[in-house]
Amino acid sequence: MLQTQANATAVQTAASTDTATGIAPEATAAPKAHEAASNSYGFEALWSGADVLAKTVLILLLIMSAGRWYSLAVKVFEQAKMAKQARAAQAFWSAKTVAEGSQALDTDSPFRFMADAAHNAVRKHDGLMGHHRPRLSHRQQRLEASPA
Repeated sequence: MLQTQANATAVQTAASTDTATGIAPEATAAPKAHEAASNSYGFEALWSGADVLAKTVLILLLIMSAGRWYSLAVKVFEQAKMAKQARAAQAFWSAKTVAEGSQALDTDSPFRFMADAAHNAVRKHDGLMGHHRPRLSHRQQRLEASPA
């Protein structure tokens, strides 16, 4: 009982201190909220005190910032897509032939394009092997031309 009476006395003393200054506690809270709204370093103060050139620069900076954030988001998305396609391209290396590896890749994958180009090059090279005659060096040509 004594503790609750002491607590009540402390609360009354604190309340009387605020009323002793003549300012109600609610009245002191309102100017603090108004001070936060009228911050001289805030964007509102910057915008209201700026001329046409400063406002134009601020708008241009805002547009460039938004464009850069868009570009960043698109690049992150593209990199994630490329990483997914690279993980899927591991099937190419376990295939027995280039043609089988190429078929294992997705049709819209950039790795598929490279695998198809490699497959076409291998086919062209195999086709040319029958028509290709190795070049002989000058020394080898002389040896073949000289009578034995």
